[in-house]
Amino acid sequence: MRLVWLGAAALAAVAMCSPAAALDDVKVNVGGFFTGVGGWEHSDATGHHDGGLAGNGGLSLKGGTTLDNGIEVGFTAQFVALNNCSFAGSNPANSAACVEGGVNRAYVDFTTGLGRLQLGQNRGVSGQLGLATPSVFAGISSDYAVLDPLAIANVSTVLDDSGRGPKIAYFTPRVLGVQAGVSYLWDPSRNGPMVTLVPDPLHPNAAGRTAFAAAVNFERDISDVVLRGALAYYSDNRVGGAPDPTGYNFGVQVGFKGFTFGGNYTRGDNFDHRTTYLDQSETNIWSAGMTYGSGPWLFGLNYADGQDKVPGAGGDFTSLVGAFSYELNSHVKLGLGYQHDDASPNVTPGASGDSVFMETGLKF
Repeated sequence: MRLVWLGAAALAAVAMCSPAAALDDVKVNVGGFFTGVGGWEHSDATGHHDGGLAGNGGLSLKGGTTLDNGIEVGFTAQFVALNNCSFAGSNPANSAACVEGGVNRAYVDFTTGLGRLQLGQNRGVSGQLGLATPSVFAGISSDYAVLDPLAIANVSTVLDDSGRGPKIAYFTPRVLGVQAGVSYLWDPSRNGPMVTLVPDPLHPNAAGRTAFAAAVNFERDISDVVLRGALAYYSDNRVGGAPDPTGYNFGVQVGFKGFTFGGNYTRGDNFDHRTTYLDQSETNIWSAGMTYGSGPWLFGLNYADGQDKVPGAGGDFTSLVGAFSYELNSHVKLGLGYQHDDASPNVTPGASGDSVFMETGLKF
């Protein structure tokens, strides 16, 4: 680990101290995205038979240039108009999860042959390099429920509870398909008024703590076979006597002639299956999924099963999502899906539910 941090320090020194200061032409790209979900849901938690809408969208700005010495400098900023606005029908508390407007990400990258140094407001490396199961949708999956119509199991195997807090991160070059990274979050409460963060409902950014993450990612194409894997570790050091959550996960995917199969295992201590802080808890999540693509069509099925173990409480939960989508062009995708969640009485809200929904994805 010490060598990795020395590599990050060397990269920063090269970027800042090189005598070559002239810039080539700066390239700037403006993009955006919107993911909208609408559908019907029934939940035993409230007895609701209800429809609802959810959305997540914003604009992104990316700029980059190459110094005369070959160092690539890039800047990324993402401005959200709607951030993880969730259905409220199945779980009324979700209506408070909608955050309107603000800077969601803002960071700078320095890239050389030694790797990439990232400074700013972004996810940690466990969130950037971690690997979930294959899914048709960006907002709804059995193990990554951002725009969850039911919010019963609400499983997340993305092992990063540092939110969009200010971090320093280092990524090694990818060698033989392997890339590693480490990141560190310092206490956001010490930043003063210069840094304003948009809350991330799925991974809340609590002040008064630091966080460390490490991950290794593997990607390799062998003839018609595509292999992907990732191992991630996350540790959160909270102050004031609060529990310190830690965890790790392992994900793998195999692709062949339009098919992609994958699985994920996540283990967490002192946070539950929604990556919410929970003292003296132990969480285990297993998930598996597959997708098949043919032309503009994509079909998929994924499933998650797990357990929260808490002294005197805890319980089991499952989530199943089946879906298909159609790409109208490279910018617009429409999809239809079915979701079933089930959770034991000790897992909030402790019920079962079903949802039929449609997701619209836009990107440019």
